[in-house]
Amino acid sequence: MREGTQIYKPISSMQSTARNAYGVETTTILRWVLIVSLPLTIGALYQMSSLAFELGVFPSSWKWTSALVVGTIGVVVELALLIGSWTRWRIDLIDFVTSIPRILGRHNWLNILVFAVLMGVYPILIMGRLGQYLEGHWVRSFVMWILALMGATILFSVVKKRTWFETLILSILLYSAVYRATIFAPWISTFPFSLGYSEGSRYYFASLFFGERIYSFPGLELPLFHPSRYVLQSIPFLIPGSPLWLHRTWQVFLWIGLTFFTALLFGKRLSIRDKFHRVIFLLWAFLFLFQCPVYYHLLVMVVLVLWGTNSRNFIQTLIIVIFASVWAGISRINWLPVPGMLACTLYFLELRKQEEWSLLRYLRSPLLWLSLGSSAAFGSNLAYQILARGATNWLSSIQDSPLLWYRLLPSATYKLGVLPAILIASIPLVFLILSNVLRRPRRWHPIRILSL
Repeated sequence: MREGTQIYKPISSMQSTARNAYGVETTTILRWVLIVSLPLTIGALYQMSSLAFELGVFPSSWKWTSALVVGTIGVVVELALLIGSWTRWRIDLIDFVTSIPRILGRHNWLNILVFAVLMGVYPILIMGRLGQYLEGHWVRSFVMWILALMGATILFSVVKKRTWFETLILSILLYSAVYRATIFAPWISTFPFSLGYSEGSRYYFASLFFGERIYSFPGLELPLFHPSRYVLQSIPFLIPGSPLWLHRTWQVFLWIGLTFFTALLFGKRLSIRDKFHRVIFLLWAFLFLFQCPVYYHLLVMVVLVLWGTNSRNFIQTLIIVIFASVWAGISRINWLPVPGMLACTLYFLELRKQEEWSLLRYLRSPLLWLSLGSSAAFGSNLAYQILARGATNWLSSIQDSPLLWYRLLPSATYKLGVLPAILIASIPLVFLILSNVLRRPRRWHPIRILSL
């Protein structure tokens, strides 16, 4: 009994310490990691083995055979560890898991260096020569998961005041954001031909704002579709003889810079006090905006509203909404009311209805922002049509375009379908909103919920 007690007490103390450091019991973390890792490993192994048989390299290639054998061993080991976490062997597993951060914690600078190096591993693997063998979604998810586990453990050994789950979330988001940004690297090129759909025509439309100087031909019409995008893309033409690589670099900057700045302003508007959580939100918002993605010329409106509006200052918000709506008028027709809608959304999120306020008083400001902003957008839209000349049928042609309703549901053009994709992207946000409303129901007047 004495021997058993001597073993039990240190383990209990160790589990308590691990629980405080990791945020939850170490055994729970271990089980969840293995539960997630096991299907990812099996899925990756299945896709890699299918590819090996398809290429005819199994079992003739020792590299492919070795990789598949290692993957099979990995599945067996993960399954054994998962089963072992419910047996008396879990004590040894916990001891091993908790020893890793302690050992790594002795070399903070080296840990930071390794963590930074890991950020580049995924882009190099996917975009390099091995990328053709890593196209399966299970394979890519497995690689990202392994890198995130390594990054989280390294970061946890450096950042002492955070739980392991927090460092895991940060690692996943950071590595994903770095990969999303590096996707644009091939766009910066001197390749003389088009790198993508309509690239050449987009640069031509952008050049029309300086058409007389560039082409020595007066009277060229301005671009009719998405003129705000071409206004932004035309900026490098201010430099006479600007090379192609400069235009491509500028467009990459617009994609990454405006998306990042939008996420930054959004986090600032939410007043997230904890810097660590603010970084997590920034990375998440950056990736969320890139899902569609939201075009950079449309984000100009979002930036203006997030930066300049004040829910308690009617005049200031109205001025910003008018400016943003004028930009919306030369952007897309379905974005004409968006600046006013964004200002209204922020108003309902930030300002509660006071008991002494009438319903009309509470709704007066957002209704005026929306109506006046939409009017300004339609006005700028019509003014640009006149300025562009010969565009009298522009707006009517867009409104009369055929509506392809079948694309809302899964189809040959889009297997997932527009509506299911919107639901998948929105479910996490809806869950967060509902949890906040249910947690503090008194703060949410029914009119706020209905308005949102």
